[in-house]
Amino acid sequence: MMLWTRLVLCAWLTACGSGPAPPPAPEPAPAPGSGAPSVPVRLPAITPRPTPSPCLNPVQGRSAGNALLRIGCEGDLEPGRATWTVTGNTVVLEFLPGSTGPRGAELVAAWPPRDRPPWLGHRIDRVAVIADGGIRVEFGDPARDPARLFADPRLAGVPLRVEDGDVRDAIDADAGEVVTRHDESIEYARSIGRNVEPVGFDRLYLVAFAGSTGDNDAEVLANEVGIDWIGRGAALARRLPSLRWDPVAEMCTSVRASAAGDSLIAPVADEPTSPPSPTVSYPEDDPASRQIAERLVSLGLPGGPLAATVAQLTGSRERMVVRPVAAGGDRWNPTDVAAVIAGPGGPVHPCSLYAEVMDGLTGFDGSPEPALPTVLPIGESASFAIEPSSGRRP
Repeated sequence: MMLWTRLVLCAWLTACGSGPAPPPAPEPAPAPGSGAPSVPVRLPAITPRPTPSPCLNPVQGRSAGNALLRIGCEGDLEPGRATWTVTGNTVVLEFLPGSTGPRGAELVAAWPPRDRPPWLGHRIDRVAVIADGGIRVEFGDPARDPARLFADPRLAGVPLRVEDGDVRDAIDADAGEVVTRHDESIEYARSIGRNVEPVGFDRLYLVAFAGSTGDNDAEVLANEVGIDWIGRGAALARRLPSLRWDPVAEMCTSVRASAAGDSLIAPVADEPTSPPSPTVSYPEDDPASRQIAERLVSLGLPGGPLAATVAQLTGSRERMVVRPVAAGGDRWNPTDVAAVIAGPGGPVHPCSLYAEVMDGLTGFDGSPEPALPTVLPIGESASFAIEPSSGRRP
């Protein structure tokens, strides 16, 4: 395994814990987002898990304080505000004494609808509020490590607004804490002596291709793009990805790349079969995505050491150009031979990530259901909290 591809997915367990079986038929809570009351149900006491590891897992940073569950330093699931028990496909969350933040019906009402992230990739049959604000969640499909889903910060019930654009005016206004991913704003805050703290590596950038090539060639390309991309960001704000895509896809879909064989490989035509300017698309409002697209285009220039790999992945030897996609505009264009996309980073369930990425790739190859593309993780970016001058720590 390449050094940069350290896989930090937690061990897939048949059950993350054990405990007395819950009584049958607790009253279900409404679907997340409805806010209607639920009848509490008393369950037997649940033995708390061991205390969290003393080290700070860099994938979570400050956001770990609000998490229901956490991913520890060794990739194991640990208590956050709550502890958990898994019985079959049912996860029971109970909140630790003294923990703060929403719980019970208030937390369930704050959860996203079940057809939105991070629920994508999981089927939830039933949600019930139990005694003392605990929550019981029944998964429909045989689920691998279902409790890990509740380490996702999007289920903490504590929203965090992260600014992607330039916030230097807000920093100068000194009106309060600002959370941002904007590289120039982060560097500006450091330059004027503001306290800047990492919130977490919460965004993962990937590139999708319709074709395929050898695993080693693809890794070399992704590594080359990623190292260049890290150097173009703010200090300590980017890093190489902490996962590989193939194991995630194998765990989270019944469609195996190996079953399709050579049908996934895009042939490179001697004569161009696509428009004269094949494109690499990226979200227009995301400078980090643009940097990845530009680097990919430069590596695909004829005569370069990785040009053949890019040609195999894109199916074209023509010179590529970047194509920005405006918010709300048509995501795909017939000229697209590659696409830069962003997904959730940090302590998200691998199957949530897989479902969100594949949902975002719908229509990439011109069909309602995308073929299994080559997806290369490029790197992760962090958000930072910039404190007002009055809030600086000694």
